[in-house]
Amino acid sequence: MQQRGLSFAAILSCFLCPSFARAQAPPAIEGSVVNSITGQPVPDARVKLTRPEGEPLYTKTDAAGHFQFAVPQTRGASISAERPGYAQRPARMAVRLGSTAVSIQMFPMGVIAGRVIDPNGVPVEGCPVEILQKRPVSERRPGGGPAGQPLPGGQYEIVRLNAPRTNDLGEFRAAQLDPGTYYVVANNGRLNQWPGDYRITYYPRALDLASAKPIELAAGQQARADIQIVRREGVRVQGRLAGPAVDSTPAGRVRYTRLMLVPQQNYLVNANGPFAMARSAEFEFTDVLPGSYTLVALTSERPASDVWGGDDHAAFGITRPIEIEDQDMDGLVITPQQLGEIPGTITFAEGCAPAPVRIMVRSDSQLGAGQQPQAASGADGKFVLRGLSPGTLKLMFTNASTAAVPVIPLSVRLGEREVLKDGFVYPFEGGDTLKVVLGCFSANRRPQ
Repeated sequence: MQQRGLSFAAILSCFLCPSFARAQAPPAIEGSVVNSITGQPVPDARVKLTRPEGEPLYTKTDAAGHFQFAVPQTRGASISAERPGYAQRPARMAVRLGSTAVSIQMFPMGVIAGRVIDPNGVPVEGCPVEILQKRPVSERRPGGGPAGQPLPGGQYEIVRLNAPRTNDLGEFRAAQLDPGTYYVVANNGRLNQWPGDYRITYYPRALDLASAKPIELAAGQQARADIQIVRREGVRVQGRLAGPAVDSTPAGRVRYTRLMLVPQQNYLVNANGPFAMARSAEFEFTDVLPGSYTLVALTSERPASDVWGGDDHAAFGITRPIEIEDQDMDGLVITPQQLGEIPGTITFAEGCAPAPVRIMVRSDSQLGAGQQPQAASGADGKFVLRGLSPGTLKLMFTNASTAAVPVIPLSVRLGEREVLKDGFVYPFEGGDTLKVVLGCFSANRRPQ
């Protein structure tokens, strides 16, 4: 009897011992954070555990990149990590039940830092520094992300990422950059705070992208890009307006024309593009840098009684390529054309039921900002765009009943040209119409 009692006590003690209890309990959540390029541990990373129940939990990796949460695994939990200079790929991961270790891959991100000084070597404070990335068009992010502009040949595009400002020492720092090719631009000109002959300057001292020095950034690299602002005087461009835009103003109406020189291959928020206003037939641009431009003219009219211009509408317009040489230009004649309308038709891909769609226009010309029309397709899919401003136009589509829901176009053709990616220049000669093919969205997807 005594031997049997000892045996029972021994068994009971085994059930109560810590090692046995841990073996029966669900495993805790632990793992490591590693550099996805080198495989080395990432210390001092902040790890977040998100569970269906309760608040998120946080911990930090040790010198070996190891972390642990003293909680049992639960279904639906996910985990993520963050550390300056790294990005998790993917952004978070599910915690699989029964897994003994979680490995979080952190990708080392690049940095471009530098200093902006004026022509006299004085630091420029508060200057926006635009970071441009050159990448293959095939890498365009679907369903959003930065919009790119294709380079000649359509093989690459330039994407504007961000614009950090310089501090009181003229220093800037752009972090969390993927490997790739970058250009850096000091663009304080858009704040109108520079002397007239100070120019938007690409790294290190260039006035355009073609002359700029690219930065090839590797994973985790810190690159230096110091910029000295270029000082250069521009030329004068004078001309006059001709045609019905100035010769036949209706009685009781007022017309005026706004003109703009848009630098070609312009990837910046504002790129030394001068404006002019013509209340009569004469116009003048001052301080224009030599280069290739697109001249955009937009003639608006309103009732003479509307002193505030609330009833303005676009009546005439024109776009025209122009080369500005290193000398004053006189005698330029511009004849704005009467703005008409562009009809179009929307069809849907196979498996999509017809549905009303709203068509919106985006222009590359600041003259057209806030003035572009909208149209809605009818039951037959037809629509008409009226009152377009001159410039390069691109179309966007949304569900007519829920304007915030975008509809992805599969094809946009103007006549025989595919204009989905690059848009089209308006006004144009001829009577081309738009033919749009859209994919399905939730409101018009046919049941399978």
